[in-house]
Amino acid sequence: FCQSPSMSAKISRFCIALVAMGLTLFTLDIEEIRSFLPRGGLDMADTTWSKTALRKYFRYLNRIPAKMKEEVPQNRSSSNTPINPCDNININATATTAIRQNNVVHPHDYSIIIVHYHKTGYVLSRFLTKEVVTLEYEARGLHERAKKAKMTNEYYISGYDEDTGEQIIFSRVGSWNRNAFDARRHDRKTNCPTGFSLEKSAIYLQESPDFFCSDEDLTNKLLGILPDGEILKMKETVADDNLLHNKLEDETKGTKIIHLVRNPFDMALSNYFYHSQDPTPEIWVHTDNPCQNHYADGETLAYHVMPTLTMEIDGAPATKITRYQLESVTSMCRSIFRSSPEMSNLTFYEHLMTLNKWDGLRLATAQMIVASSKANNHLAGGDVLRMANNLIRFKRLRSPSTDSIPKEKREKLLLLTMSMDEYIQDTKDFVIDFHEFIFGRGNVTVSREQIVKAAEERALNAEKVKVRDKQHVTSGKHDDKYELKARLRQDPILGPILNETELLVHEALRSSKQFLSSEFEMQ
Repeated sequence: FCQSPSMSAKISRFCIALVAMGLTLFTLDIEEIRSFLPRGGLDMADTTWSKTALRKYFRYLNRIPAKMKEEVPQNRSSSNTPINPCDNININATATTAIRQNNVVHPHDYSIIIVHYHKTGYVLSRFLTKEVVTLEYEARGLHERAKKAKMTNEYYISGYDEDTGEQIIFSRVGSWNRNAFDARRHDRKTNCPTGFSLEKSAIYLQESPDFFCSDEDLTNKLLGILPDGEILKMKETVADDNLLHNKLEDETKGTKIIHLVRNPFDMALSNYFYHSQDPTPEIWVHTDNPCQNHYADGETLAYHVMPTLTMEIDGAPATKITRYQLESVTSMCRSIFRSSPEMSNLTFYEHLMTLNKWDGLRLATAQMIVASSKANNHLAGGDVLRMANNLIRFKRLRSPSTDSIPKEKREKLLLLTMSMDEYIQDTKDFVIDFHEFIFGRGNVTVSREQIVKAAEERALNAEKVKVRDKQHVTSGKHDDKYELKARLRQDPILGPILNETELLVHEALRSSKQFLSSEFEMQ
């Protein structure tokens, strides 16, 4: 069957891989197998291709009607008996399957994306995502898997049980040192991150995304909705109407966006203090040009964000930031960086260590505002503007005045904006809000008691870190941070941009507080 002449080589190899892993193919024709393949086809040099295909295969198994399952004969019970590829496997109806067959929304019917920026929660997002995985494992009594999940750092973790094919946890895309999609970069055609599209039942970790595409495109990518061209192509290639329905229904029921932000003044100070340490924690500061504001295509970061910063939302301009103000930041940056013969060969880091604190802070803050990140291989830079851009974009996606987004799509996007300042001030409540947004209130799998316990443990750990930091020898060396923050506010070049961004942050946080205080229902 797998070596049928009508099969392409890639589909044949995928078929054989399934059989080799002990998975039996049944009621599957060539078009069904093809539907499990990634949209762009299989790259046989990519070792992760089979995980993607298997995930879609398991999802297919969970959609088989109960009646069909009853008609499927069981496999031989003896583990010593070789599995015949032509035998059918027994699939037990699971609680998850039953819920979805009755069209009740389950937490795994959503996709989750956690968006953050430099100095706004990179480490925290990784810890909390691992906590989501371990909470689900613990709730099912899978304690060994929970321990293993805490230690693993794989880019992709499947949420499907290898034995039953049931989805038991959220899948995870992104690891400690790798984002789900490229950070601070975008596809030249779509103006969104290359390959950006979400699937339900997965949590995506994403730092500093370039969301410069249209409202309609961004909405469709967040919801995992196929473009019209792909749907038309699928209708031409998938003969079975039921399979086509299942394929199209595989789109997410909705997407939950967790947007981790920070007061831009605190963000700027944290960035400067962090990178001016001796030794510096990150090596890119030795090679960076903080004033490099162009992408590879020659366009500047300001060019991409200005349409968003100046657009109208609900009848008012999103910000008062002007192109001239951003150009002034670039000019100021160049007036400081390698501006004299004695500093012409110094690195960005050496500037931070040599300049007085105010000029060092101005240089580092300029890099956080206008730098495209091209000079440091997209590891940092421009995140203040990206954060402002994405705060506005997310607001537009939820606004009734955005005519390009139908109401039924708009209502599928759930947004929770959270700040590092809130985490520091009240860790327990922050963590509870985070998990309840993902799992919903009254979740039958992960109880509120489990969530509260996890939040209390994280709060205890956070308190220990605070005590340790106060006892550290470097504690107190930034006693002038309040003075520097005040100077940033009053600075004629940096102040207006940071102030406008601060207003966006405060507005988004207020909206999220109102959302959390309402009786939101998410199963």
